[in-house]
Amino acid sequence: MALGARHAAAVVRHQGVYTWGDGQGGRLGRGGDVGDRSRPCKLEGIEFKKAVDVAAGGQYSVAVSYHDGAAYVWGDASGGCHGALGMACPSVGIVSGVSRPVKMRGFPYGVRVTTVSCGAFHAAAVTAGGDLFTWGEGAFHALGHDGDKSTSPTPKRVRGLVDAGRRVCAVSCGVYHTAAVAKDAAMGPGTGELWTWGDADGGKLGHGMEAGKHPVHSPQRVHGFEQDADVTSVSCGQWHTLSILADYSLWVCGSVGRVAPTDPALVPTRVDIPGIGGVEAVASGEWHAAAIGRGRGAIYTWGRGRRGALGHAGGRDEHSPRALGGTLAGGRTVHSVACGPESTAAIVSSRSMTVAERAGLTKKKEIGRAHV
Repeated sequence: MALGARHAAAVVRHQGVYTWGDGQGGRLGRGGDVGDRSRPCKLEGIEFKKAVDVAAGGQYSVAVSYHDGAAYVWGDASGGCHGALGMACPSVGIVSGVSRPVKMRGFPYGVRVTTVSCGAFHAAAVTAGGDLFTWGEGAFHALGHDGDKSTSPTPKRVRGLVDAGRRVCAVSCGVYHTAAVAKDAAMGPGTGELWTWGDADGGKLGHGMEAGKHPVHSPQRVHGFEQDADVTSVSCGQWHTLSILADYSLWVCGSVGRVAPTDPALVPTRVDIPGIGGVEAVASGEWHAAAIGRGRGAIYTWGRGRRGALGHAGGRDEHSPRALGGTLAGGRTVHSVACGPESTAAIVSSRSMTVAERAGLTKKKEIGRAHV
C-alpha cells in the first residue's frame, strides 16, 4: 500500500493494483476518467495481475509487475517534480504527465525490478541483481549520480554503490535525500549497511556534524551503529532517516518532524519505545512516522500532528512514538503501515465481533426495518 498527497494505491494479492482518491492529473491511472474515487478501483492491464510492489509520490505512482519485472508509472510530474515519471521522448522532451500506466523503458534490457520508492521529486528502483537506479529531480544530489545534480529524465544506475562492491536490498526516497540498505557483494548473505546521500541539513544523513553542513554527492556508508549491526530496512522523511536492525531496534538520523525538544541526531541514535521489544516495520511521511511494534499488535506514530496524520485525538505533535488506541486496541494484527506526506494508513486483520457487538448490530437492523 502507498499514499500520495491526495491519492492512494494498493497491491491486492492475485488481483492487481487498486487506486483511489483524487483523480486529477491522471494520478489514479484511469486514462480519460480523471474523476475522484472514494473506493478502490482496479487498474486494468494484464501486467498488473501479479504486481509485487507499488509506491506513490505526491501526485504520481510506480508499480512493479511480477509478470515481466518491469516498472510502470502514471500520474502528474508537473509542479516541481520534473522528471519523476522517468520518461522522455525526442518530440516533447521530459514527460510530465501520463493518465494510464506506462512501462518505463530506461532500464537495461533483461533487468527485473523488485521494489520501488517514490519521493516528492525523485524515485528509485532496486533490481533483482542488487543494482539501484534513480531518476527525477537531482537537486541537492538526491539521485547520487557522482556529483551530477541535474534532472535525470530516465532511470540511471547509482555507480557509487556498484564501485563499492555493494548489492542493494532496499531503498527509500526522502524529499531531497535518499537512503539504501546494501550488503557487501563478496560476503555472501552478509550484514546490512546503511548508505545515504543528498541533502544533509538537520543531520538526516547520519554522517556527523561536519558532514551535515553540505550535501553528499554520492552514497556514503553510515557509521555509528552498535558493533555487528545488521540493518534490514530504511524509511526517509523530509528531516529524518529511520532504520530497523535485525534485532528489531529502531534508529533515527535527524529528527522526525523537528518537534523533539532535543537536538537532531547527527549520527544513528536508538529510538526507545518502552515495553514492546522493538519494531517490525516503519514508514515515513514528510513530517511524521509510523512503526509496527514487535508482535504486530500495535502501531506507534510520532512527529508533526497536523491534519490528523498521527491518528491521535487533538492533532497535537508527538516528539516520541505513541501507541494508537481506538479500533487497533481490539486484538487486531497489523500487517502493514504506510504514510503519505500528511496521512497514515494501515492494513489490519479482521476481528470477530463480541456477543455484545453482535447484539447491537442485530438491534440496529431491527430498528432499520421498523422504519422502512
